[in-house]
Amino acid sequence: MKNYYIRTYSGSADYLSILDETADGFKVRIYRDQDGYEKIIDEYMPASLFESCLRTGYLLEMESASAIVSA
Repeated sequence: MKNYYIRTYSGSADYLSILDETADGFKVRIYRDQDGYEKIIDEYMPASLFESCLRTGYLLEMESASAIVSA
């Protein structure tokens, strides 16, 4: 399961986790933290939208814990 930071302008710590991959896209879980209130949203994201978000920098892949430990 990969995790991605979501670029926000509010300074909140939002991120997205891929739960499952289908032929047409991804089932994702979005974690939002706004003013101490946590909101978790499960959504379907088409592959074209996901790739566009990566290409534009809206999503940035997090480093895995094993990569951080071995560094």
